[in-house]
Order: sequence, then structure tokens, then C-alpha cells
Amino acid sequence: MRVLILSLTLFFFKVTISQELFIGGKKANNEVALMKIEEVNEHINKTRKNLFNNLNKKNITTNFLIDKLFFSENKLVKYSNFINTSLSSKNWRDVYNLLYLSQLKPNNLDSLKIINRKIKDFYIEGSVPLGLIDINYNKIKKEAIKNGLIYYKNNRYYELPESNKVSYDIRNLYIVAPLVTTINSLSTSFILPEELFFSNTDNNVGLIEIDFDNGDGFQNIYINQPINVVFERSGIKEVKILLKKGELTALYRSKITIIGEDHTTKGSSTGGYQNPDFTKLLSDDSRAYIEYGCGNNDKLTKPFIFVEGLNFNPPDDCPESNLRYGTFGWDVFRSGIDISCSDDPLRISYMPDLIEKLKSEGFDIIMLDFKDGAAAIESNADILIELINWAKVKLTNNNSDNKFVVAGASMGGVVTRYALSKMEQLGQDHNSRLYLSFDAPHNGANIPIGDQYLLNFFAGITAITDEKPEIIIARDKINKMAPKQLMCYHFSSGITSVWHNNLIADVYYQFPANVFSVGIANGSGNSLGQGYLPSNKMIDIDEKVKKAGIRVARIQAESFAISDGSPFFWGKVWILGQGITEFPSTSCSGCKPLDTSPGATRNTNKEIGQGSEVYAHHSFIPTISALSLNTTNYSFDISSSSLMDNYPYIRSNNSWLCPFNMIYINSNYVNEDHVETTFENVSWITDKLSPHNLRLQNINIEGKYEARNTINAGKDIFVGINSPDIGDVIVEIGNNAELIAGDAIILQNGFKAKKGS
Repeated sequence: MRVLILSLTLFFFKVTISQELFIGGKKANNEVALMKIEEVNEHINKTRKNLFNNLNKKNITTNFLIDKLFFSENKLVKYSNFINTSLSSKNWRDVYNLLYLSQLKPNNLDSLKIINRKIKDFYIEGSVPLGLIDINYNKIKKEAIKNGLIYYKNNRYYELPESNKVSYDIRNLYIVAPLVTTINSLSTSFILPEELFFSNTDNNVGLIEIDFDNGDGFQNIYINQPINVVFERSGIKEVKILLKKGELTALYRSKITIIGEDHTTKGSSTGGYQNPDFTKLLSDDSRAYIEYGCGNNDKLTKPFIFVEGLNFNPPDDCPESNLRYGTFGWDVFRSGIDISCSDDPLRISYMPDLIEKLKSEGFDIIMLDFKDGAAAIESNADILIELINWAKVKLTNNNSDNKFVVAGASMGGVVTRYALSKMEQLGQDHNSRLYLSFDAPHNGANIPIGDQYLLNFFAGITAITDEKPEIIIARDKINKMAPKQLMCYHFSSGITSVWHNNLIADVYYQFPANVFSVGIANGSGNSLGQGYLPSNKMIDIDEKVKKAGIRVARIQAESFAISDGSPFFWGKVWILGQGITEFPSTSCSGCKPLDTSPGATRNTNKEIGQGSEVYAHHSFIPTISALSLNTTNYSFDISSSSLMDNYPYIRSNNSWLCPFNMIYINSNYVNEDHVETTFENVSWITDKLSPHNLRLQNINIEGKYEARNTINAGKDIFVGINSPDIGDVIVEIGNNAELIAGDAIILQNGFKAKKGS
């Protein structure tokens, strides 16, 4: 969130023992379900070649025939002569790739891979490049088909000798967009380079005016002449580009994210941030960015370590940064601004408020940015252990006896749990007093298995992925090691993820004992689901392909919310003259309703469906997983359970159900976005890290504990409930425990201190 190798020409699903897979109504346990995608590719490529091979290419005057596109012709038509439309960097790249594929002779345009390299070169040199396309292309006229000048026979198009260039329409595509979506500076330059201007017309660029949404209004831009642009503050900007050429006027709007360095005003109100005071490079080139707390004189004194979650390599329009691997790093963490180029941007606008409050309390902020944010949990846990050991030495050298607070978001919460547990079992001191898990998938994460099968089905059909390469990118992301370990169900092992099972069986995958643990969930705590039911359809794709009025192909696929015994996927491809290749209706016995369960949400259905989704979202981190509840009831109602008797603290007699010492669920009992920061949860976290009133119950005290007002220590401390005679708080000799409170320290029943402590 590979025992099995997936090929683009042949893939199969292998079934695990714990789940029963049914394909076409037949039980498939202990069998291998084969689907030969190479046959589909052969059929499509043959049809493509046969359809247009006999046309007179001299009549196709532009060298671009849009009819060659199978599944994305409408996308190209959409941007032809549009007057006012949104155009992202990704849209621009998609259009360019479609033009590249529609060439008769591939000598006009370079591959998208080469173009992406040029874009990155410009960005590395300090400029945001714009891309301009002014291309004429041909399309077969319907009248030419009706009049018989071009006719269809035996799966091919032919032209009569008297047919000529008037049998083809000539259309123009004239678009422009910034090709980088995220900029790590308030001051930058934009350039329209000649290398990214593509035209087969008269090469008269026309007039191009740009409004950068910085208060300066529209200004002219010319080829190869950079414009210096200064933004007053960070945030998402809408760049407007006006094209005027002859009688044509077109306006395109593109969003870019400015995550600028701002040393004077910080926090969510402006979105500004400051660079880290120090960056520690770790053994695998992972980075730990450090901003020292107020009054700590640039010395590590009171560390708050934040461990990032799952993080993939950025798309081409989001170049790497020296403050970020992938789409999450110090710039995003410190500014709280969603990066527009990430697949599913995080809603973390309150993160700067949390950081500022912690800094004011003297916490040094350390953010761990993994070099590979999708690597195995075990390897990234070792990197965290390396960071902890380094920081321990720094504290000793700086004469600080403070212990760490270690927080992990999403995958980071799982990595932190594993690392602290491993250190304890190996007899190593992790020097941590508090472990905070923020919507981490302790019992597993969830991407609908129907969506996974759908991606893998179409990722094997090259005629589709040529036009929609993002399908392969998405499939390959969820096939990285960390997603395979985190997800309960995974396509490459049938249903149940064998990698997830191996992780939870790992001896180090325990909850650390010598630390106070806090679990935060973004999902609902009162059984509120996702607004639809198990077995409901989530995605319904039905795309028909016509060429000059002749239907030549059709792709269909359906993804359903997982349900015991009900279908979760079906797919079919039909190619003219070649028949049908189908992946039959597929279901599973014993599957849990993860997709519809209470939990933090993700919009995977929308990302894959691109307009064909019935429901945009699904449960990504079930609430019972974020709180690691010992139940298989995904609709467990926390709000009416015994976990609320001592909320937010967990009573000792409920430790069998929940391993955390304290939990958080939002007061509205709604399903928030995954790791969404809100005013409520940020305020709650702040108070628990630097509390007004602190309760210490049922744990062994080590290190320093502080509260602004009072500290209560004893067995189950709560109001209105008779506490059973369970649990002790013990201060042992030699542990150097220290309690500091502004008003009072209250030692209640159950508190024990050995003589001499």
C-alpha cells in the first residue's frame, strides 16, 4: 500500500488458501486462472495496421491521422479550438502523446520520454517551461465514407483512385500550459523554449499573454525569452494564458502550487515555510530535516520525530526537490499545502499550526523523509532506528535528558511501531516516552480488490496503455513492496496479501511496551460506512470506439465493492474481426467488506474511473485498523463500546481489545480523508504532547513528564466510573523519572514507588 512476476503480455492470478476465488461461477482454488493478454495486443495492433494501411498517405497532408487513436480520440478533439478551458500539465502531456501516436511517419515529434527529459532540464536550470502545440491534423470525413470515396471492406479502409485530400478534414490544435505544477520558491522564471514549441502550420506563434495570478495582470511572453515572476505568498495559483492568432482567441487556465520559503510569516494562514535548520543524511540517503525549538540555541534538545507515510516517485510534472523525495517532504510537511501533482493530495493545512505550537513548547521538529517511501517496512524501520541512535548521541552531547516523541502518519505509524518494538526486543534503548500513530493501517490498508484487478487487466493491453500510460504507473505503484505489505487484499497473490500476512506474523511487528502509545483514526467511530453497500458497483467503464462511423473496438469493465460471495470484477475487450477476450465475473468467498467499512477515505475509484465511477471514494484505512482493534467486525461501534468508559484513555481491562494507551476519534463521527489534519485533532494532539493536565496510569514511568497544571498518577483515573483494582504505576530505582507540574502532582491509589526511587 513478488513471488509473482506480472508481464505486459501474460499475467495470471494465483489464489491463496485463506480465500476462495470464483471466476465465471467456478471455484478456482488450487488452480491458476490464465488470461493471454498478448492475444488482445496482437488483435489490436493487427486491426490498427489493417484498418489504415491501404489509405493514400499523400492525401493525409498533415502526417497526423487522428483515426489511428483507438481509445482516446475524444480527448484530443476536446482541446481543438476550445475558447476557455482548464488545461493541466498532465492534460498537455496526454495530448502530446496522442499526437505522437497518430503520426503516420514518426519523424515530426519526439517520444514523450524525451520531452519529459527536456522539461526537467529546464526546471533544473531554474525556469518553469511552457509547452505550446500548434498542430494541424487529419480526420476521415464521414461524407467520404457515405460517398464511397473511402470504403470499408474486410476489416480495412480503401480509397477509390479519384479520392483526394478533400476526403479528410483538417483540424487545428492550439494549446499551451506550464509543464511543472509545483515550484519551491516565491521567485522564479517562466520560459517558452523553442524546443517545446511544436507546429506544422505557418510557424506564426501569434500573441501570447499570461496572468501568473500574482497581481501583475496579463503580460506578453515570447519564445526563448524568460519572464521573472515573484509571488507574494505560497499557495495554489491559477495561471491564465491567452492565445491570439488570426481570428482565433483561446484562453487556458492551469493550476500551479507555489511552496515558497517564507522566513517572516509561517503557518497555515499563509502557507509559507522556512527551510530546515539542519539536514541529516542517513545511510541510504534518506533525509532527516530538523528545525530547532524555541530557545534551544540550534541544539537538539527536545525531539519530536515525524515519520512520513507511503511516498512514491513524483510524476514528470513534479520534479524532485532537495527538500522532498517523491510528493511529500519538508516543503509539504512544513507548509501544509497540498501538492497538486500527487495522486491523492493530503489535507494537511493545519500541520503548520501543530508545528508552530510544538516549537513554542521547545520541541525540535525532525521530519524523516525516506529515500524510497515505498520500500519494505523492515528496511525503512532500520533507517528510523539509525536516526534514533544518532539523535540519542546528540542529546547526550547537549546535556539533555529529554526523551523522544515519535509520530508516524499512515505507513509511518507502522514503520515506527516496528522500529520501536525491534529495539526493545534486541535490548536497545529507543529513549522514547510517547509513540503517536496517525491513521496508520495496523490491521491493514485497503485499495478495492476490484479496482486492482481492473488496473491489472488493462495494464496488460498495450494499445490501451500506449494512449493511457498512467494505467501501468498506477498498477506498478500498488505492486511496490510497502503497499503489498500494508494492504489486506492484493491482486498479485489472488485475494489475501501474502506479504501482509508475513508482516503481521513478524516477531518485531508488536506494539512497543516501554512507551506511552496514542492511536488516532480519521475514520468514523460509530459504524458510519461510505454511503453505499457491499456488492454495489463502484466503477462502470463502457467505451466504444468508432472509426468513420464503423465500430472497431469496445472496452468494458466493472468493479464492485467487496462482499462475501458477490462479484468484485468483470472485464471484456472486443476487437473488430478478432472477437472477444474476457475476464469473467470474479468473486471471493470469505472476503470482508473493507471497501464500504467505516474508515478514512481515498478517491481511488475516481482516479481510475475518470468519469466512469459510480462512487468516487472508498474506505482506505478502516477505523478498526487505525486503532488496531482486536476484532474482525469492520463495523465495530466504538462510540457505544467499553472503549468509551475512560475515553480517550484505554482501561487496563480493555487492553485485549485495543493495544494503545489512548485513542482519538473525531467528535462528529464522520469519515475524514486519510491523515486529514483538522482544528480538532491538531488541538487534541498538541494538548497530549504538551498537556495542561496529564494522567499517568497503568504504565512504568521513565524519563521526564511535564504538565502545565496537574499530573495525576495511579490506576485507571477517570470520573464517574468505579475503578476496578487493576493496574499499577511504578517508579523503579535508577529510572531517573521526573514529574513536573505547574500546580500539583497528585498520587492516587495504585501508585507505587520503591524505596530509594
